Amino acid sequence: MMISFSILTLATIVAAGKYSDDNFNLRTAKNNQFSREAVVNGEAVLRDTYPWFVSGSEGCGGCLISSQFIVTTAYCVSYFERVAVGSLCHQKPNCGQTRERFNIEEVFVHPLYDAISLSNDIALIKLDGVSEIEPVGVDLEGISNNYTEDKDLWIAGFGDYDNHLMQAKLKFVPDSECSLSFDEGEIDHSMMCAMADYEGPCNGDSGGPLYDGENNMIVGLISWGSKPCANKDKPSVYNRLAVERDFIKDIVCNHSNGSLPPFCIDPDTIAPTATPTMKSTSTASTALQR
Repeated sequence: MMISFSILTLATIVAAGKYSDDNFNLRTAKNNQFSREAVVNGEAVLRDTYPWFVSGSEGCGGCLISSQFIVTTAYCVSYFERVAVGSLCHQKPNCGQTRERFNIEEVFVHPLYDAISLSNDIALIKLDGVSEIEPVGVDLEGISNNYTEDKDLWIAGFGDYDNHLMQAKLKFVPDSECSLSFDEGEIDHSMMCAMADYEGPCNGDSGGPLYDGENNMIVGLISWGSKPCANKDKPSVYNRLAVERDFIKDIVCNHSNGSLPPFCIDPDTIAPTATPTMKSTSTASTALQR
């Protein structure tokens, strides 16, 4: 049974039609018995471990990838009424870590995003100002394509209820093995998998990072998984950022007002191509009330 780790939005319902019983969201499931933890069996994140981590106003995560853009899942865009870059805890003053707050100037959803399959589950959000926090690197060159099953990767998120950012260490799951864990066709080229016994993402963690500490870059975004959370028999599923290279470079490199990130200065920086399926010049759509 496929579930997203974020909130089912009104926009998603309109775009995708009625969800079947086998494809629903944790927060909207009646009488659900899911864990109320964020990252299941995770540990509290230390200060300045993920200074680029971004939290929305309604439980989704994201990552700062340039001074003006954050990346998150398309599923999450309605839950970013405002953006907090550098979030570590909900206590004042952010447990000693620098935090910046912004409104949203524009939202760009991948033109091939599918709200049913969650294929190309990625969006870019432009801030209404310039962040002074150092962005995280992004795997645009396919480093994740060379991973083996012993590769360590990290996830982080607040989930629905945690007051402190949590993290957990997972192992990469090869594409062939991941595909066997789900129904035929559920895993496509825009997805990748990771897992650990009884550890993994849960409610409200969607949009957060799948982080390669060895290379100091994000390689994926928390997207969806099976119930219950952190199922030891099935991996969690992430948007694979390497396949979103053209989309990321197109938007960030052609819609930034200030200094460009290093990946925009490369000789192969692309010119404008596809038109995103969603674009807003005001704040993000109002989230449904819990």
